Amino acid sequence: MKFDNWFEKFTVEKSVGLFSATIIMSGSLILCLSLLLSPWIKAAYSAGADNITLQICDLRKGNSVITTAKLLDGTVISGLLLDRSDKFTAITDAASVHVLTVGDKPQLLYSIQLRKMKCPA
Repeated sequence: MKFDNWFEKFTVEKSVGLFSATIIMSGSLILCLSLLLSPWIKAAYSAGADNITLQICDLRKGNSVITTAKLLDGTVISGLLLDRSDKFTAITDAASVHVLTVGDKPQLLYSIQLRKMKCPA
């Protein structure tokens, strides 16, 4: 990835267009963060038809392998790893998507709550 001296831009995109996040940073100061989850939520509503929907439903049932991150304040975030780069990690639990920094002491940058979705029986 190529970055400008003052701005760093990172985009997480799943190949099927389910998750997209854009983070723009100036030094260590976060200027903007937006999560565009509408394609992901639309896919999630097609219960049983999409692999990611099944993975989230398995996560809710406790049948998935999870990723765990311990934050600076001691909070533990665990869930399904959506994507990862050398600077950021996106993890979803049953209710939210969390974007974290990568490293020995990860920091939570942003969380967004997911809409309710129906899982197959």
